[in-house]
Amino acid sequence: MFTGWPLRKRLIFSSAVLTALAGLAIGAATMIGVHAYMIGQLDEELISAAQRIQDPEGTPRDAGIHLDGPGMAVGTVIA
Repeated sequence: MFTGWPLRKRLIFSSAVLTALAGLAIGAATMIGVHAYMIGQLDEELISAAQRIQDPEGTPRDAGIHLDGPGMAVGTVIA
């Protein structure tokens, strides 16, 4: 593939390919890391929301009575 190319072109081409591969690897690692972080954050928020609408015994509260229960964040809506 590189037999007829001068050394300068081979070095530039190789550097460009390695830079592109490094960029792809860094981008993929970043996406995987951010995805895992966001899923973990969503899990924590869902667990927190589920705990806010349960009594200490673990039974669901009556949504019509406890709309402003302890630990409820401002703007929380219970369906």
